[in-house]
Amino acid sequence: MDRKKKCPSKACFCAVLTTWMVVVGIVLLVCCSLYIKPLIRVMKFRFVTCRVENSFYTTQFICSCGSACRSIYPCALVHVSLNISDGETWTVSLYEDDLQQLSVVSEDRDAMEWCSLKVCHREVLENHRIVGEFFEQYGTRGKTIQCAYDPWNVKAGAVLHVSKLTLDVFHALFWPFLGLLTGVLLCVIFCRRCQNQDPNKGANDVELEASMELTKAEQGKASAQCNATHSMQNADGDAAVRMPNKHIWGRFKKNTSPPSTNHKKIISRGKCKVPDDRKR
Repeated sequence: MDRKKKCPSKACFCAVLTTWMVVVGIVLLVCCSLYIKPLIRVMKFRFVTCRVENSFYTTQFICSCGSACRSIYPCALVHVSLNISDGETWTVSLYEDDLQQLSVVSEDRDAMEWCSLKVCHREVLENHRIVGEFFEQYGTRGKTIQCAYDPWNVKAGAVLHVSKLTLDVFHALFWPFLGLLTGVLLCVIFCRRCQNQDPNKGANDVELEASMELTKAEQGKASAQCNATHSMQNADGDAAVRMPNKHIWGRFKKNTSPPSTNHKKIISRGKCKVPDDRKR
């Protein structure tokens, strides 16, 4: 015996679809908070020409370089001046990139601890070497360099490099939306398969079409038979009018067969009645 495949109920289908939408929504919110917000922040940066006003070392800081690892790096601070409008000049701290600037601003450190560069390798000498190269390249007083700043928060400082998050944002938005579209497509395909698996729908349609064709054929056959009998009756009347002689009429009457009993049932007052199967 063939077992019929049963499709899940509408409640089950709606529950699965709702769960899928909730999961995709949560993923989109997480991706927006991790990538969209930083992208909007860095898109506001404007690049200008900065002039180094001052540079110095403050002190050394202890940092964490891993599990059960501590290291030390020197804190170098560079101040630059930038023109944000006609006649308006700001002197702010210079940072390696926007991530270092964000870490300093978010932690709300003291001005003396606003290091322009933070490195934390296991080897202390490596930290000193990297900070020394940065200080030598950007710490020369009076030197002009290209830097970027946030026009909505100038006092937060200037940065040398701005993070490029375009590719990260693309992946963060593309894959969740692809998952959403895939889920919707699977739901549509699943619904179509459930509709095609209904055994009663196809059988009823075929039976209805066959019944309609049979009814049309029977009605056409009965109509043709009725019309032929009616024509024969009219021919008999015309012959009687044209040949009033009794002998001729008798011979004509002998050669003419009377209408069949089936035709008599169909003929009523010279008109044809086509049987209707709907009254059966």
